[in-house]
This record gives sequence, structure tokens and C-alpha cells, in this order.
Amino acid sequence: MAGKMVVLCEGRHDLIFLSLLLERAGRNVLSRNWDQICKKSDLSGERRVIQDFLRTRERSSVLIKQDNNRDTCIHHFWMIYGYADERYSLKMVLDSDNGITLRNLKDEMQQATQKDLLNSESVCSFSLKAEAESGIFLYPTTLTKSVFEQTGKNLNNLHDGDSQRNVLGEFLERDVEWVRELERFLM
Repeated sequence: MAGKMVVLCEGRHDLIFLSLLLERAGRNVLSRNWDQICKKSDLSGERRVIQDFLRTRERSSVLIKQDNNRDTCIHHFWMIYGYADERYSLKMVLDSDNGITLRNLKDEMQQATQKDLLNSESVCSFSLKAEAESGIFLYPTTLTKSVFEQTGKNLNNLHDGDSQRNVLGEFLERDVEWVRELERFLM
């Protein structure tokens, strides 16, 4: 593995949060949101974003790719997994949504691969049987709910990126057990 990692997430808050978390750990991060990817034209945009990231002149070690929603993210994870190569590990971070995400993930996995590829590492973390460096992390609830519980601030009421970034930075300063587990998962 060349040390590069592609991380899929489902929303803007996740994109900002994961960028802050990885930057705090000293990783060079390249972030792409749904609109930036769609400009590159449908499914070829997915591949093109990853291929651009893998080019030797790209100094970032992590690509965080935000999808439109949970189900799109899950679908793209298995699509990308199908054409993945050893130059990068593939990870996905989603809200658990009371078990809905895991159920949808397993259904999509069965359709895409015709087998179960998940090893449960913890309540939140899953590795792939065929590729130990790749995996899936599910927030215990939702990122928005966890942030509100810790800071008293609702990310959905903040409409500019700087405000969201500040609140998520404040959240990262708290000692939250699943955040430490997410750090281990991503590193």
C-alpha cells in the first residue's frame, strides 16, 4: 500500500469534521464535495477524482470524498471497491442511523459482491475480509447529534462553512471515546 487513503462520507458536516480530524493528525488532505465531483460527469467523475488524487504530483495522502447521501455513499463504496487497486486503502464513515445504515450496507454489499466481506472490529468499526486496511466506521448516532450533545450547538442551524468548522473544532477538543476510535480507524 502506497500510504494513500480514500475516505467516503455522506455530508458537508462529515467532510469538514474528517478534514479537521486528519489535519490535526498532520495528514495532507484533499477534499471533494458532491458538486465538485458531479462537474466531472457522472460515474466517470468518481473515477477521475480518485485517479487525479493518485497521480504522483498530488502531495495529499488522504482524499475525502463527500457523496450526496448515505445510500449514494454506500453504492459508491462498493462500486469503487470493485475497481480499487493497491495504491490506496478505501474507508467510509457514516451515521449509524439506528442500524439502518448497516442493513443498507450489507444489502448493497450482497448485491455488489455476492458475499459478506465485513469483519466487525467494534460496535462502530468494520474491516473488510479481503482488504484489512480498508473498512467502514459508523458514528454511534449521528455526527450532528453528538456535536449538539457535547457543545450545545446545532450544526444544522449554521449555514456558513466557517461557523461549522469552528463548532466542529470545538467538538474535537472534547474527549469523546468514539472520536478516539475513529482516529485509530483512520490512522
